[in-house]
Amino acid sequence: MAQPAPIFVSHSSQDAEWCREFAAALGRAGADVWYRRRAQASAGIESAAERELHSRPLFLFVVTPGALTSREVQQEASTALALNARSPERVSIPIIAIPCTIPPPWRLASRISGSPQSALTAEAAAAQVRQALALAPVEWPEAPVPPEGTEGWQHVWERGKALRAQGRPAEALAAFERALALSPNHAGCWRSRGVALEDLGRRGEAVAAYERAVKLDPRHVVAWTSLGDAQWNLGHYEAAHAAYDRALALDSKDAAHWYDIGKVLWQLGHPEDALARYDRALALDPHLAQAWYGKGLALRSLGRLEDALAAYDRAVASDPLAAPALAAKGNVLSALGRHVEALAVYDAALSLDAQLPRAWTGKGNILTLFGRYEEAATAYERAVALNAGSAVSWQGLGTALRSLGQHREALEAFDRALALDPRLAAAWCGKGDALRDLLRREEAADAYERALALDPDLGAAWHGKGIVLRGLGRNAEAAEAYERAAALGA
Repeated sequence: MAQPAPIFVSHSSQDAEWCREFAAALGRAGADVWYRRRAQASAGIESAAERELHSRPLFLFVVTPGALTSREVQQEASTALALNARSPERVSIPIIAIPCTIPPPWRLASRISGSPQSALTAEAAAAQVRQALALAPVEWPEAPVPPEGTEGWQHVWERGKALRAQGRPAEALAAFERALALSPNHAGCWRSRGVALEDLGRRGEAVAAYERAVKLDPRHVVAWTSLGDAQWNLGHYEAAHAAYDRALALDSKDAAHWYDIGKVLWQLGHPEDALARYDRALALDPHLAQAWYGKGLALRSLGRLEDALAAYDRAVASDPLAAPALAAKGNVLSALGRHVEALAVYDAALSLDAQLPRAWTGKGNILTLFGRYEEAATAYERAVALNAGSAVSWQGLGTALRSLGQHREALEAFDRALALDPRLAAAWCGKGDALRDLLRREEAADAYERALALDPDLGAAWHGKGIVLRGLGRNAEAAEAYERAAALGA
């Protein structure tokens, strides 16, 4: 869906009025522009500027003699150019409002300027930016682009990035392909093409684009990372590991690369190795929220629940908006028997992201324990609506529906769970319970047998088996099943 172009404009206090007119003209073209509106610096403005600079991928800085001596412009330009190196989908363009000698770091491939002898008006600068970035109101079906053959590949490439920032991935892809027609061996353009393809859900083609990028430039760290991300999203974890490993070999001082290796190792079932990688990431960046989150997952896999809880707390402290970390913290609190706290944490996670299925599932589990079955069923229904592929959520829904006396609906839910994961013992036990409620005793006995084959210590399955065996007149077997259930505390 198209969205306003997210632009950050850096300017000196001497150019405040020019910048105000410039931003207004960009706004009329459909852009969402942020710039300093106050001449005096303050802690609040500095914090807002830093936040907006990082979140807006389109950076324009007004170059004048005053800007050359402005601490704010120098810092913001330096930060933006550093961000460009780590995230090539960003765009930085100097706007030469008054002719002056430009410092070497600011001499970028793209620039907006007037004649060498005269100043550039705000309206004229905005008109050039509209063309360079293909700015368009969101209601326009397509953004205007110059005719082919009228500009170089770098300008086309940057326009593609700007189109992607405006939520126009198909148009961005067309721009990247146009840039590649002009410069077919540019690794960065191939990587950008891969990003646009992923935006369009064409992940297999994206992988091929990333592979072309790293073949052209084997030292392109970001392309290796993008290839790893694409393979991860496809569930190709060994291939993701290989790509992330190449990125790490090229830059071992970036905490994110250690995190990437850790998450793959955890997914491949190596929690101890994953934990070591997360620790390396956190040694480099103690505030990397996703590494604390991953560390919590690894610690929980190793049964170290209190340590996992502490890791999740650090994840939330590093990023208070980290809903997945809150949901994971709720899971650990539940495993520790701290159910009231867990419910509050799940609610906090859902207040940040109501589209988080694992939080709805966790909330349903707690509500079931509290006997609040209608609320539990609602929570599970939200979970499966968001992720119909979660066997555990369907199993939880079946349990809640059965407790509400909706036995046929419960049976359907257990069957959905088992179609997704035939090795889910609790779902077989739940299916046995639902069949028993429907007086389908032979089928119920078979379901309990399936549950016990997977988990011989599932007391509820032994107890249910005893009930149906007694109903079938197989009293000796029933007595044995009851005895096993009692021994397990069921």
